[in-house]
Amino acid sequence: MSAIEANSTTSGDISIRTPAAASAAAARIPFYRKLYVQVLIAVALGYLYPEFSVSLKPYGDAFVRAINVVVAPIIFTTIVMGIARMGDIRRLLFIALLLGMALSLAGSRGRPMVAFLESASVALFDMVRIIIVFAPIAALCAMAFTVGKYGLKTLLDLGQLAGFIETDETRAWNAPHEPQMRGAG
Repeated sequence: MSAIEANSTTSGDISIRTPAAASAAAARIPFYRKLYVQVLIAVALGYLYPEFSVSLKPYGDAFVRAINVVVAPIIFTTIVMGIARMGDIRRLLFIALLLGMALSLAGSRGRPMVAFLESASVALFDMVRIIIVFAPIAALCAMAFTVGKYGLKTLLDLGQLAGFIETDETRAWNAPHEPQMRGAG
């Protein structure tokens, strides 16, 4: 969890969370809701009950679809609200730019629409919070499906792929910086 979180208020207040507060919040999460526990349960479930685990695929898929549904509206309303409030039109999407400028020009007549978009944004972020509650269960279903359908070897293959990508990324980053790194030593 980050040190700064936006409150779900329309005033745009920001609350600062210290690392101690964030770790205290993390400590309150029941062990069965922690991601690594879900992964371990999923691997065991997929290995011991593969047929049942394959049947969990729709739940993992539904979670991914739910995330996809809320991402675009959140981005759109956030951009429009930013333009309407501040008039900053750099690097923004065309439709959001036009709507934000129109709302800014409309002045007091545009305020109801800005208020609506702010409310919509709060509602969308609340939707994300609801979806996130189901994230550990969705991760369990997706991992159980993968192990149930493709076996434990899949986890080794995925681990090797992740290691390869990490190594490749590290090499790609280090290559142009090697002369600088040698000179710094």
